[in-house]
Amino acid sequence: MKRIFDEVQLSFLIVGHTHEDIDSAFSTISRKLRAIDAETVSDLISIIENFEMLKCVFDVKSWMSPNLNELSGISKPLHFKITGASVLVESFYKGQSNDVWIKLDKNILIEVPRGKPEFILPDFTKIDHEKNLRQIQAMKNFFSRQESYLVYLLISTVILEITKDKFLWKEQPG
Repeated sequence: MKRIFDEVQLSFLIVGHTHEDIDSAFSTISRKLRAIDAETVSDLISIIENFEMLKCVFDVKSWMSPNLNELSGISKPLHFKITGASVLVESFYKGQSNDVWIKLDKNILIEVPRGKPEFILPDFTKIDHEKNLRQIQAMKNFFSRQESYLVYLLISTVILEITKDKFLWKEQPG
């Protein structure tokens, strides 16, 4: 197997302090929405600069889970480090960024996952379609354009049909 990295660090934000770079992008969108109505997804896309459609999502959790060791004795780490410059792979953790790295008794990974993660297919089974339709109908008079209301009715109908016929989603993006 080809080695790509000698060291990988994962850092997590403190609960309640989850300000990230993406927040500034959301702030820009929020300012635009104060001046421009976006009643449909198409309307929203039209105001987002450099919009890029997400074509698929990978199920990394299922792919990684069989290869993860059960870890204990770590209550609230914010940072993990996995090093493997040589044959030996070691795992470390710490709380704050200025804390000293503490070596884990065992590695996070039992072994490197093989192959590729599968695609996650949409699952609409938890949607209450009748409730969704009632909410859309209750909001009918709030739309400034009739076509916006019709778009939501159409989306709701398509999701209901997809939920009934799971074979529509047998094709995975490629």
